[in-house]
Amino acid sequence: MNFSFEAPKSAPADLGECGHTKGLVGSFYVKSGNATSSKFDSIVSAFSQKFLGEGSVPLDRPILPPEEWIENQYYSGPFAGDFLWPEKKKMFISAAQGDVTEVILTGAIGVGKTQILVLLAMYDYYRLSCFSSPQNFLNLPSTSPLVIVMVSMKKEKAKAKLFEPLLTAIDATPYFQYEFPRNQELSSKIASKTKNIIIRPDVTSESAIHSEDVLGLYATECNFYAVVEESAKKRGETLDVAEDLVENCFRRMESRFMRNNTLQLCRVVLDSSRQYPDDFVERRERTALAGDAAYPTVVFSMSQWEAKKGVKDNAGNLIFSGRTFPVEVGSGNRASRILAADEVEHATGRVVWCAEEMRASFLKDLDGSLRDLAGVSVEGLRPLIPQRENFVRCLRLEVDGYADYQCRHPFSSQTTTLSDSVEFYLNMLVDPVTKRPRVNPNMLRAVHADPGVTSDAFGLAMGHVSNLVTVNRLTEGETTRSCGECFGAKVCSCPRCLGTGKRRVGRTEVRCASCRGQKTVVCPVCNGTGMYGTPMDRPRVYMDLVLQVLPPKSGRIQFDNIEAVLNKMRANGFMIGCVTADGHQSEQFLQHQLSRAGTVIAEHLSVDKTKDPYYCFRDAVMDIAADGKRRFSIYEYEPLLQEIFRLEDRRDKIDHPHNGSKDAADAVAGVVFNCHRFPFLLEPWDSGDMLVRTF
Repeated sequence: MNFSFEAPKSAPADLGECGHTKGLVGSFYVKSGNATSSKFDSIVSAFSQKFLGEGSVPLDRPILPPEEWIENQYYSGPFAGDFLWPEKKKMFISAAQGDVTEVILTGAIGVGKTQILVLLAMYDYYRLSCFSSPQNFLNLPSTSPLVIVMVSMKKEKAKAKLFEPLLTAIDATPYFQYEFPRNQELSSKIASKTKNIIIRPDVTSESAIHSEDVLGLYATECNFYAVVEESAKKRGETLDVAEDLVENCFRRMESRFMRNNTLQLCRVVLDSSRQYPDDFVERRERTALAGDAAYPTVVFSMSQWEAKKGVKDNAGNLIFSGRTFPVEVGSGNRASRILAADEVEHATGRVVWCAEEMRASFLKDLDGSLRDLAGVSVEGLRPLIPQRENFVRCLRLEVDGYADYQCRHPFSSQTTTLSDSVEFYLNMLVDPVTKRPRVNPNMLRAVHADPGVTSDAFGLAMGHVSNLVTVNRLTEGETTRSCGECFGAKVCSCPRCLGTGKRRVGRTEVRCASCRGQKTVVCPVCNGTGMYGTPMDRPRVYMDLVLQVLPPKSGRIQFDNIEAVLNKMRANGFMIGCVTADGHQSEQFLQHQLSRAGTVIAEHLSVDKTKDPYYCFRDAVMDIAADGKRRFSIYEYEPLLQEIFRLEDRRDKIDHPHNGSKDAADAVAGVVFNCHRFPFLLEPWDSGDMLVRTF
């Protein structure tokens, strides 16, 4: 490969002020016979005097600052310089400064995050090569290997995506061919022939940095590392692999290289595209932007049109013209949406200005485009309920005519351990006069429990079928198209008497028995809904109680506390006919429930093994009955709202993002599923006819 470069100038015998080294920290000079620091750099001065002593020569050659190194292909090779977009070059120069310890590269896909990571590793390798003995500079024996580790989810991916591009770049760079060659006999790692500096690929585990003098950690796609619940390594707690790896790396660096509250020559680079708001890189970014990072940190987050600003295509035209349109990022109960120009000033959420050239992609997949093209983390890419406003319309509110006790959570706190001082307002559920449930007292209740033991919460929900309603199928969304037979009138002329209300029997005129003289009958096509489609009867589910029980600080969640809540409900008139629970340590709990009067069924139900419970729940949320109301009714419960809006329909099951939960949502989905599949829950109960099943 042919390319031009500027060969290094030979240094005089007495180097004197041979040039500044912003790639280290600030400016300092190299002189033959002793090492001194410029008056502008107190950190390096104090460090040199304390750990190097007089008469030592720390550098073999001056360290070029990043802006000079990247422009000189003798040092940076043929894959940098003119091959970097202007914005990426700025990113590299800012990140490579010597006083930057942590670099966070995130944002959209295709903006060159991995390329910047590889260049940073190459520059840091070059920076170490300039020291006569980097080990002595760091107060280590000269025989100690200094290690730079490049990690990914799998070692093969770390090797293919990070290590091999770096190896190719180093082998094609004149500086590393002539002045600092590597051991060509080794292909599994980059090892210098002198100075004992090693770069190697590895996996995301503590073994990657165990018992090593690690100066650099370069990790790619950190948001996609595993999050293991009830990890044996964490003794039953949740293990975030990315967080565990980075924290362990910093502890090892601090134990070896901490000098004057500074990690000299150390670098941690984290690269990942956006995924969810609570992912590891997002948390790390918020900490840095809040000014709470332990060490100097830079964060780069760019959209595709920001990264390619000023870049032209092969025809010489700008890839992005600069024309934009506004998009409001969804959060909470608001979905993402493209805004009109006059809506921007009234938007309540974050507004992102997106390139006009990308409008078609945003129209096709708004949340996916926000994540992949704009570099904005979103709460769900394949949400279980795409339009959040549909679930919001299921909430019971006083402005819609519901009583106060129907719209509030019957506990003094949103969450509880059931061993704390949280109060249970039973009078919100039970009429103090009749001592019976306030709402539909004769209907059997269904209960589902989603157990958690230590780190997970316990989800508990109770509901019942308030009535059967008619919904229309074979329609597209919330269509207002009228029935083709009655044209929205819900009734049509009686076909037997032809709309006269009378019929002749012999010579006598009598009232029509079909319409009872009313001349009209309920439209047989829409079943009286007045809407286009096929009418079907489905249960409307009313949620009495949803509760998220948190594990106590010490100990475990007691199943007896959950059973005590149900017994208290039974003692106040609630007849619980169906109890289901996830199979996780719930066998004894279910046996106890079968011994209670009125319980017809107590069995295992896992909403993780089949998607049916959640699909049944989604149908109830989306369906609009003939009376204009949804088939699902619940009071506003914040923990449930946070879970529902982040649920994703994945290939194997309905699941939550990393660092999320779905305990309350599992419990609610289980109740809705039970109300649909057990016919005895559709009728009012009669204690004389109640059957009790046993194991």
